[in-house]
Amino acid sequence: MIAHYEAEQSVLGAMLRSSKATGTAVERLRPDDFADPAHREMFSAMLTIALGNRQVDLVTLDEELTRRGKLDAVGNAEYLVDTSRSVPSTSNVGAYIDIVLEKANLRRLQAIAEAINRRTASEEMTADQIIELIEGACNDITTRAQQKDAGWVSGGAAAIMAFEAAERKPDPIPTGFSELDGYLCGGLVKPELTIVGARPGKGKSAFLLAASINAASKGKHVGYFSLEMSALQLGQRTLASTSLVSINRQRTGSLTDKDWERMNEGLMALDENGVSQHLHIYQSYGLTVERLANIARHAVQRGEMDLLVVDYIQLLRTTEKTNAEHERLGTISKALKQLALALDIPILTAAQVRRQSQDDSKKGGRAPTLDELRGSGDLEQDADNVLLIHSPDNPDDPTLKRIIPAHQGIWERAQNANGNPFTVEVAKQRQGANGRTWCLFKPMTMRFYDDNAN
Repeated sequence: MIAHYEAEQSVLGAMLRSSKATGTAVERLRPDDFADPAHREMFSAMLTIALGNRQVDLVTLDEELTRRGKLDAVGNAEYLVDTSRSVPSTSNVGAYIDIVLEKANLRRLQAIAEAINRRTASEEMTADQIIELIEGACNDITTRAQQKDAGWVSGGAAAIMAFEAAERKPDPIPTGFSELDGYLCGGLVKPELTIVGARPGKGKSAFLLAASINAASKGKHVGYFSLEMSALQLGQRTLASTSLVSINRQRTGSLTDKDWERMNEGLMALDENGVSQHLHIYQSYGLTVERLANIARHAVQRGEMDLLVVDYIQLLRTTEKTNAEHERLGTISKALKQLALALDIPILTAAQVRRQSQDDSKKGGRAPTLDELRGSGDLEQDADNVLLIHSPDNPDDPTLKRIIPAHQGIWERAQNANGNPFTVEVAKQRQGANGRTWCLFKPMTMRFYDDNAN
């Protein structure tokens, strides 16, 4: 088998002789994939040339390395010529790249093993911290190994793919919010990332859990990652929504015989509709997105996850070093989008937008806007769908002033039902229309109802 040094040199030689080989290498490799320092420097220079829309050849490479002061470090101009002549065939560049990537991954795994030995010997980290380090370090290797570029696809072939997908009939995961599912073409679609924006205390966790319960009741395995509430708290909410026995009554112990009867019926209903078997809660505090990706990957491989739900994105951490909060959130949102693509499942998560100003509060409050979400890293850019939720608690809320005729009088109906109006705005949707939906929400039982005005 060709050695890694010769494989690296063959990749670089092919790039010097073929623009097609250059394009392939630039798409699949990065400088740290090269073990030899001179090869790493040469590829970095070639990458700069290619990204500048210039032809990679002996002249431009010589010029770029000279500009960097690295020509002598790579072996001078004579070595560049030797590299250009060394490649057996430019048509085999894909095979050379495979060898380079294989050797690079083996080096990375060896570095991880050495780091583990150092950390365990020095006892400077706990076992849990080392495990998190391992998972974070392996995540990049795993992600790159799973990436299978389809390459160029003609417009006709893409249309045929769409035709065949329509023949198979789409299988979206319904949220259970009928008006919202109508906007979303049936529900949550793989492999899309849906972000729910909400102000603190406006029902984001209740919405995520309700959507999860509805999906589980349809036979979909839901992986619910709770970063804020315990499994007990989620269980109380689930039981309240099913039995209609309020969380307050459950927690205070002021339960009547009728309450106990309804709670028993609620437990049986959860078994009968499949929620007990299909809703899987993972509670963790301080979870990193890298560890989440590994847990989710294993669950999908076991056939135990059709939908991933994260409550909520600001509570996720990352092993990547970032300098600011918006950079951290941007890193996490990109990782979630890549995870949805890699696992081919929909991901639903919430993002907390800033609290409203005192002026807005005095005027009755207002729903969050897409601009407020834009202030949190790249959340809007990475999301396929953005849902903005809001529960007006004051009849002067301006959101109620812009209500469509079908939902006129929703404030009064909600109050008569001991609940609040609840709105979900589809503020962004890559593959569909935007719009605002309404339903009724009863906080005491965490239950949502369609708004039936007639």
